[in-house]
Amino acid sequence: MIKLLHKKIIISALFCFQGIAMLTAQTSEQTINGNLTNDARVKEFSMEPVKGTPSLIKMNAAGTTLSLSETPAFLQSVLGLGATTTFEAARTTNTAQGIKITVFQQYNNGIKVEHGVFKAISKKDIVQGFTAEYYNLASISATPTLSESAALQKAFDFVGATSYAWDYVLTLGDSPEHVAAYNELYPKGELVMVDDYGTIEIDVYLAYKFNVYAAEPLSRADIYVDATNGKILLNDAIIKHADANGKNKIAKTIRPNINTFSANANGPLRTLVAVPKDLAAIGDTRYAGRRNFDTSLNENGFYELKGTTPTGIPNETFSFEGRGGIPLNVNLTAFSESIFDGDSGLLEVSETADNEWNAEEHRKDRFDGPEESYPAKNEANNDDVALDAHWGAEIVLRYWSEIHERESYDNKGTGVKNYVHYGDAYDNAFWNGTAMTYGDGTYQGGTYPDGSFAPLTSLDVCGHEIGHGVCEFTADLVYARESGAMNEGFSDIWAASVENFVLVGIDGKLPYVTWGVGEQIDERDGGLEPGETGSRALRWMDDPKNAGDPDCYDGEFWIPVTGPLCLEPNTGNDQCGVHSNSGVLNKWYYLMVEGSGQAISEGAGKISRTDPVLPKVLVEDGITDAGNEYKVEPIGFDKADQITYLAETTLTPNATFLNMRDASILAAQLLYGVASYEEIQVTNAWYAVDIGAAYVPGEPDSIVVSPLNVQIFTETNEVDGCSEVNSYNIVLIGYTVEDAVTVALNFEGTATKGLDYTVSTQTLNFPAGNSSQTFIINVIDDVTIEDAASETIVMSYTFKGVDFEQVFTIGDDDFVPKTGLTDIIFLEENFDGDDIPVSWEMIDYSSGSPLGANLWAYNGDGTEAGRAYITQPVFTGNATYDTNSPSNTILRSPILNAAGTNDVTVSFDWEAGGETDATDGTIFDYGELLYSIDGKTYVGVDKFVGGGPGGAATASGSYSGIISIADGLPFYIGWRWTNDDNAGTQFSFAIDNVVISGTPAGIETQAYRRGTEKSIKSSIVRTDDAVYFLSKQDDGLMAYIENASADLGCVSIKVIEAGTNVAGFEKMDTKRAEKVLFIDVENKEATYDLTLYYTNGELADFDDATALKILLVDGQVINDADFAEENYQYNGNATPNTEDEFVAYTGTFKGSGALTVSETPAAGTSLSTESISVLEENTKVYPNPAFSSLTIKLADATIKSVAIYNTLGQTIKFMNMKTANRQADLNVSSLAKGLYILKISTNNGNFLTKRFVKK
Repeated sequence: MIKLLHKKIIISALFCFQGIAMLTAQTSEQTINGNLTNDARVKEFSMEPVKGTPSLIKMNAAGTTLSLSETPAFLQSVLGLGATTTFEAARTTNTAQGIKITVFQQYNNGIKVEHGVFKAISKKDIVQGFTAEYYNLASISATPTLSESAALQKAFDFVGATSYAWDYVLTLGDSPEHVAAYNELYPKGELVMVDDYGTIEIDVYLAYKFNVYAAEPLSRADIYVDATNGKILLNDAIIKHADANGKNKIAKTIRPNINTFSANANGPLRTLVAVPKDLAAIGDTRYAGRRNFDTSLNENGFYELKGTTPTGIPNETFSFEGRGGIPLNVNLTAFSESIFDGDSGLLEVSETADNEWNAEEHRKDRFDGPEESYPAKNEANNDDVALDAHWGAEIVLRYWSEIHERESYDNKGTGVKNYVHYGDAYDNAFWNGTAMTYGDGTYQGGTYPDGSFAPLTSLDVCGHEIGHGVCEFTADLVYARESGAMNEGFSDIWAASVENFVLVGIDGKLPYVTWGVGEQIDERDGGLEPGETGSRALRWMDDPKNAGDPDCYDGEFWIPVTGPLCLEPNTGNDQCGVHSNSGVLNKWYYLMVEGSGQAISEGAGKISRTDPVLPKVLVEDGITDAGNEYKVEPIGFDKADQITYLAETTLTPNATFLNMRDASILAAQLLYGVASYEEIQVTNAWYAVDIGAAYVPGEPDSIVVSPLNVQIFTETNEVDGCSEVNSYNIVLIGYTVEDAVTVALNFEGTATKGLDYTVSTQTLNFPAGNSSQTFIINVIDDVTIEDAASETIVMSYTFKGVDFEQVFTIGDDDFVPKTGLTDIIFLEENFDGDDIPVSWEMIDYSSGSPLGANLWAYNGDGTEAGRAYITQPVFTGNATYDTNSPSNTILRSPILNAAGTNDVTVSFDWEAGGETDATDGTIFDYGELLYSIDGKTYVGVDKFVGGGPGGAATASGSYSGIISIADGLPFYIGWRWTNDDNAGTQFSFAIDNVVISGTPAGIETQAYRRGTEKSIKSSIVRTDDAVYFLSKQDDGLMAYIENASADLGCVSIKVIEAGTNVAGFEKMDTKRAEKVLFIDVENKEATYDLTLYYTNGELADFDDATALKILLVDGQVINDADFAEENYQYNGNATPNTEDEFVAYTGTFKGSGALTVSETPAAGTSLSTESISVLEENTKVYPNPAFSSLTIKLADATIKSVAIYNTLGQTIKFMNMKTANRQADLNVSSLAKGLYILKISTNNGNFLTKRFVKK
């Protein structure tokens, strides 16, 4: 044995006698340090303190560089390798950004050193850096003392299982297929050298490595057995669960019994059947609504959940039918059952083999009544959750392919298998190294006492489990201590990223709470919907402490990874806290995406620990457990995903959180540039979890404006619309200031100080040394309709004779709304002038090259006449660029304001050259369309580059695209030119004929989304104010208030019911519009003039819409209006707008209440006292209970109208029948579950009532 203790070599004479160690000279830490220091190609490096070897090496990207092919010689040189230690290229990963990660595996005397790797990170064959886990060993003999069979028995003794996967295979038969499966599963020993994880020191031994798959109790792990004495050196778990059983987070688990599972009921073994092609299916999933997915048609005419993803990867889903079993990825299906459409099985529920997997067919047990409870009913009978697993796997694989160009979890296009209904009410899900397995949970429709989880097939659980597979084939993190915690953390990150992928690109209405892990399946809250107050999740990435997990390194809830509490990782201590300490990585990622100081997601037990400004909103902290105050600005999912994936790919197997910090900062530098905004946020996010220091840029003895300052202000307070100010913290940073100094701030611009904004101070005091000073700009919501779309604040100061300034823009939200049908033009530009257009700006972010190497010019020579284009100073009239000078230069439009508009559209003509990789098409030099909604973060939309080999053929075209994120906001549009410093082509990038437009939001016709109160518009209304109220969810115009008799205080308006039908009142015989609003006025005694807006489509069924007036009910329910009690206000007039196709209704009112427009109120009887005709006996309503449709059938009359009420008497739906008919078919799929009342009006003046239940 060789033991490295604090870099000292300890040799035991015992092993000399055993012949294990044959020692040769090792290279000292000092020598390695000196070799790296003296190598001109090395820019900087970090040493791992325990091993005394490099952990990170950054190389020169230009000048004296290292090519990838020179890597073996470089390692030999700097490490001083002798003949016994070698490195071999093991695998390569290419990212979507053209970065290549090549893994060099360490060997000693021809034996693999487990986890010993150097990872070369290269771009265009130039090595940018290395991450490393290097074991500086003397030569160790490759001759074991213990036999392989004896070592395997030691592994079996350690596992202690009663049965194993290979034994289970033989219980199913002895066919050639079974024998092949047995041989594939039976452990085979591989001789490796590995560290002893039972000690803190680095002590490497020769060992046997076995992959042991146990059936009962279920486990799978790589087990390392000392080849001399049989000691277990490491138990590296392969099966990884969605949560740790040892944390008491899972209330109850009913263990699966593998002995109850048998082969196919018909006896013979079934093998996979090839089918001619995959088929497109559609079905009702449990958690994602109605979705499309791939299936196949088997030889019996049944459709099976076996298909191919859009990226070409096989995707198959099987069922354990609520029994035990072993999820395997071998060519047998006797371990489980195929899932069919058209095979009803033992349950008497008809299935039609039409490849439409409807809930009526596949959700057979619904736990609807007292007899419908577990165990008589069981989620094991419900294959709608299998559709979630099948569709989820398809979506996760799409995410990896489309976002990271990674084909399946192993990047080899390997198919995936999904196993559902594992065990009886099994409360977990897991990845077994090749497949995903899901339990049905103990919740069982709420019928199992203390049940915890619904079927665990939600999309984020699927993303989490496949994430473990990705980790295995990238970082291959050991599942223990800090590396194991990051293994779990990465899986949570990919779970959140996949949900965001779906919300952004597939269906934004799905009820995902991105920062909750398992929010759809966690029913410990009694069945609350995700996002509701009190709802639960396995973990909260935005608030890890909520689940008792740490959000800071070595902080509260941190599980020790060394010392008495973690002498050796095992299942009892959750491998030293892998499921707990993952909270640190989760919080870091959340901060990168969202930034600090943001409102966190709703969830049970969440509290605001530091929230002086917004006491009613849950807000992320801003202070670490170590007492560090931090600020992180968001970079969004797209960039955070790319940084995290590149960092994970470059990590080594025993990486620590500090190694991950280094890797992610290097990733940000490679992807977005040194000292980039992204690098700053990555660094500050680590500081926010107490790992490393905050980012500190800047020249000595300087005071600069922070690059993180928001530059676009809004008048509206997003959290409290009735706040009259919106406050922004502005930071100036002093770097090694020589002497204490007071800096005077000056404020100019088109905005007026004292009227449009105020400042907290006009002087800042900087002490000597490093410091940051903050002042506040308070933007005042003047509620004044102004002509200008925006105003500017120019803040300036002088330090050491140098003038500095920063320009801020206030986007005005007080304007006359745009209700027309014609698009609005925000900007047109044809670049006919020789200078940059007025109010446009060029921003240069180039690093490593002098300012002006490749910059924007205008109205050049020849084809560049009337265009903006990238050029270099020597050829100012032509669109060429210096290919050896890296550039990152943005041409930015003036500030534009899309308030009151949707579908912001950018159109322009373009021509582009640049550079691509001639082999794989990776883009290196290119133009790019950008947008920014805060003035500091620019988000890429599309790239423009030449065609042909290497991009040498100039390409051109006309671009038109929608940037929906800018809807309703002030924003910038930019065009970026980016090139590296290595080769290129002649032509650069040019644009012309820019048109930026938007579609008027028009009249609001959608109800606000319950549970998202932020979509309710609120504003202060004073006596002299005239205020338009626009929906915050899509800027649709709702109302207008003016002429208040006194200050109304805070006023909020929302649409609470929407529709285009004619509706009625419960207690009055009066027609009204289906759309209902609610107004809440703080001053209930003042009067005000109110205008409501309805589209012609919302009024189409009225004979004369101009005869309607506004009706305000004294209450929150429109059906409280009672003619007898006169508990409403009704007055006003109508003003039709023929051109824009709407009607404006204006009246004078007082107080709060529900609002609509209606005909003149008339007396009528209420539903509860109405005389029911004898015709009711001949009225049929079916099916009852109803699922998606309901039929009403009369025998002796025709149906005039139908109203649906809930048990509170609220009108849920009203329908006027277009034609007289004795039958009406109603779509009730959108109704919530529960009891409803039908009120049916007939042609002969009778009213009938019926009750029905919606399932």
